[in-house]
Amino acid sequence: MEQRLVSQTERWLQLQREGNAASTNVQASTPTEQELASQRWLDSYKHSIPERYEQGSEGKIGN
Repeated sequence: MEQRLVSQTERWLQLQREGNAASTNVQASTPTEQELASQRWLDSYKHSIPERYEQGSEGKIGN
């Protein structure tokens, strides 16, 4: 029997898909939060997706 190595990404996706680690607490968003999320989503369409990404153009973290 062949043992298959499962990547960490596959484990995370499986955990998400099966929902076994999901919270039992219902988390509802307020109307204001919903509006802000919708606006953030709409604003994302203002920026085109570049045809390709170039090394060094990803930005910097920190100062």
